[in-house]
Amino acid sequence: MKNNRKNSKIISLILVTYLLTCAVVPAQAQTTAHTATAFSAELNENDMFIPEEVAYYLAEYFIQDMLPSGQTIWNDETVILATEPLFDESGESLTAYTFELTSGYITVSAYADMPNLILEWADETEPLYTELDLEPQAKVVYTGPASYLADTGATTLQTIDGTQIARTKVKNEFSALRDMENVPKQALAALANEKKLALSQNRISANGVPDNYPGGYITDPIAYAYHLHGGSWACSDWANYWEDYMPFFTVNTFPEQYDCGPVAIVNALIAYGQKHGRSDLQYDDFLSVFDKVLEVNDASGGEYYTEDIPEGEISGGTFFDTAGQYIKECFSAYGVSVQAYSGTCTVNSIKQATKSDALAYIHLEDNSVYGNHAVLGYAWTCMKQNPSGKTIHFVKACDGGLWGAGRYLDMSTIANQKLWRITNL
Repeated sequence: MKNNRKNSKIISLILVTYLLTCAVVPAQAQTTAHTATAFSAELNENDMFIPEEVAYYLAEYFIQDMLPSGQTIWNDETVILATEPLFDESGESLTAYTFELTSGYITVSAYADMPNLILEWADETEPLYTELDLEPQAKVVYTGPASYLADTGATTLQTIDGTQIARTKVKNEFSALRDMENVPKQALAALANEKKLALSQNRISANGVPDNYPGGYITDPIAYAYHLHGGSWACSDWANYWEDYMPFFTVNTFPEQYDCGPVAIVNALIAYGQKHGRSDLQYDDFLSVFDKVLEVNDASGGEYYTEDIPEGEISGGTFFDTAGQYIKECFSAYGVSVQAYSGTCTVNSIKQATKSDALAYIHLEDNSVYGNHAVLGYAWTCMKQNPSGKTIHFVKACDGGLWGAGRYLDMSTIANQKLWRITNL
């Protein structure tokens, strides 16, 4: 399957420098003497997203920038105490972050293509949303200057005076203001160059969503759950018997194209070897193990995996229908007899696999984060929101992209994708 990932931290890597020096202007909107057309092919609106940690730096810089002006009561002891994420009328996409200070607040845009990244600030008063009657798990909707509503998950949003307004009737004033023309040319150039490099290294695909946000990779399920639903989350149940044995090899470890399937099998073989003390299936054996996996395919006449692009397909890779047999023959090449059962990704199927010490070869198609890809699921966890009781289930996997650690996949985003459950391990 094609290795097509869709996530990065490009903004956090380069926009801190450029936005701090070029785009944070407290007095008025910044103007730019360039056209963004030259970058339209390389960049899209998701590349303009500013993660919370970057917005935090921008807020800190703004405080320091304002100290010499004498326009505020802020001083060297002014610090950020808390962060409130602000959402659009859907309650799903961020529009800004408000950083509550020891005195006052600063609201920073969640997108770099706004005329001014500092949307609101005050050095003494509290943000207006503090006047909303917020339930514990409610979100704050922010669609324009001083335009705040409470989102409890209903079809309507509540104003500060308690009036209910249909979501469809709420106008998002920020949407009309977004334009890449608002971003300094040098920032766009740096972003485009970094994105091109990341694409060439298979670190990202085109959408540029940061880690732990909906649509991005998940390295911290609590942070992801918070960004998705808000509120307080904690692990309520889990099964993880393979973490200490997983080698976490990536597709960039090996030269072949579309090799995520063989890499997943290599990870499974070496995890098995390290768990059971096999001297021929240890971490340092990865090249010989990979060669053995390819030899098994060659012996089948290429029935399991191909670097070529078959007619009518967009990429080569590992074929799902024969992947189970491929896995069994690769283990058999090392004298190990395993079983592989086909199925689909459900919470129950992943729980059953991980709690019975099995592994799950998961075949992703048109996934919102990974595109077409194969990963090796080895653990399961459930996060619960307090006090609502809402739950999110995750499978943890060697995804062939992160060296030295696993990533989490939200089970709701891979529901009914195909898998092979590998047992007798």
